Amino acid sequence: DQAAAPAWESVSAKVPGTAYDTDLFGARAKQWIVDHHEKPPARPFFLYLAFPAPHGSLSAPACAYPAGLGRDGGLQWEKKDGYEACNTAADGWSGVEGDFSPDTYIYPEHEVFGRTESRHATMIRRVDDVLKDMIQLLKDLGIDDNTMIVFTSDNGPHNEPGSGNYGNGAQDPAYFMSYGMMDGIKRDCWEGGMRVPTLVRWPARIPKGQISLHPGQFHDWLATLADVAGVPVPARSDGVSLLPTLTGHADQQNPGIVYAEYNFAGKTPEYKDFLGEHKGAQRGQQQIVFVDGLKGLRMGVKDADKDFMIFDTLNDPQESKDLASSK
Repeated sequence: DQAAAPAWESVSAKVPGTAYDTDLFGARAKQWIVDHHEKPPARPFFLYLAFPAPHGSLSAPACAYPAGLGRDGGLQWEKKDGYEACNTAADGWSGVEGDFSPDTYIYPEHEVFGRTESRHATMIRRVDDVLKDMIQLLKDLGIDDNTMIVFTSDNGPHNEPGSGNYGNGAQDPAYFMSYGMMDGIKRDCWEGGMRVPTLVRWPARIPKGQISLHPGQFHDWLATLADVAGVPVPARSDGVSLLPTLTGHADQQNPGIVYAEYNFAGKTPEYKDFLGEHKGAQRGQQQIVFVDGLKGLRMGVKDADKDFMIFDTLNDPQESKDLASSK
């Protein structure tokens, strides 16, 4: 009853300890879309959904993904016993911290991996399930065809410590070869640290099966979404709209600016897949710039006279051939 309810000091205090953040974010996002859709008149919406997982602390969900998908299945946002949370947190709502073990569920097909990697794989798989659930919701609401989904990430794989309750240290990027055909991980300005995939889905406007290697940067998405919405691109943005490329008109694509600086101590890991000259490379002040389809990279910058390495990352994603000495 109300008299027994605790005096909450913060919003986070209202969330039960068994609420897995991927589920919590997904369920709340689904409910937000439903609430928005049901408010007359029907209006477009923008939703920025940033999942914390996977990250340094590797914790699995407490249970399997709920049955069904979309409006009436999968994750649901519920209010119960003074709480608001996702339906997968229900078992812990009446519990006390320590009375439950939330880090219990591993997808059966991932159990063959090591304890740390099985959790890493499960965390990624859970995000996949939420996206599938949300796409079904859009279909149930009849707005899937004209809703644009952009799914991307902020950096390459990491090897930072933390594996939840199991103390096994970081997940190992080399286990799944998470850097792909590139060298480098998070905090490197090699392609493996900076270059990430982006999936875009918009059935009404974007043809299926397209692949583009056009270089872009996150500021391009501000311009792209403004273009989609039919509003001016903010004058202070360096981004360019990627809509021509997305809709199959790459010949009309304006060139953009891809530039980054990053200063971080340490060295590139010495994974066996990496080229010898990249293993143990000193990071320090790093700088990249793309010009005419070529990438300029310099590491350990101490003054403006430091030379750039130059790579054709389209044809040489591992950055094996420095073109700086050629003409």
